[in-house]
This record gives sequence, structure tokens and C-alpha cells, in this order.
Amino acid sequence: MRETETKAFLEKAKGIYSRMSSNEFAVEIWHKVLENVSYDKCYKALIKYITDDGSHDPKPGDILRIAQSTYEEIIKRERTPCDKCRGTGYIFLIGKDGHESAGACDCENGQANPGLPVITKFSYKFDGLGRVTN
Repeated sequence: MRETETKAFLEKAKGIYSRMSSNEFAVEIWHKVLENVSYDKCYKALIKYITDDGSHDPKPGDILRIAQSTYEEIIKRERTPCDKCRGTGYIFLIGKDGHESAGACDCENGQANPGLPVITKFSYKFDGLGRVTN
């Protein structure tokens, strides 16, 4: 969350828990704890906190614990046709020495694999298992 979102979040929480503080110091503390969590996820965590056991004012750790344990929907990508990776986004290479390696295709499907090196070759020869040979 950005600092402005943290302040807005605390204002919403203060509407329910009137003793909560939303001063500059409180915003700074909450922001440090929740800076890597989205506003939506924190808001959902607050709602869950209220419905589960909202008997006392929530602490930043309470919201963080709930936010980290909540399910986040996985975005499904539609595969685009590609002759190089056959729509998977992966390219498996076999070197002349028989060494196998994998990388991401340079098509749209390969962009879903940000941790892999992008493989760009001018020509592709596939073996029986769909691997690219040199």
C-alpha cells in the first residue's frame, strides 16, 4: 500500500474502532508493516478480522497475518498460437553435447514466465518430444 492508501485504510478502520489512531505516527507504523500488501487485500483482511473476532482494535500484525493467509485469485491467461513454443510459453533446448535447458519463448505466452531467460532463435528444428535441437 502507498502511504495515502494506508491513511485511508486507517480512516475506514477508525470508523469501526473509534479508539484507533490515524495520526502521522500511526500511519507511518501501519505503512511500514503493510507496505507490501495491496489496499484491497488489507481491506478484505479488515472485514475478515471484524467478522471473525473483532472484539478489540486490530493491530498491524493482525491485518498482515490475515492478508497473507487469504487466497488470491490466479489470473488465467489465454494462450496464443505460436509455432516456436506451441502455445506453452516454454522452449526446451538440447545442445550438441546432449545438455538440456529451458527458457521462455519470445511470444506473448513466454511473457508469463518472467524468471526464465528468453530464447530467440532464427530457425527451430524439433525432435520427437518437441524439444529444439541445434
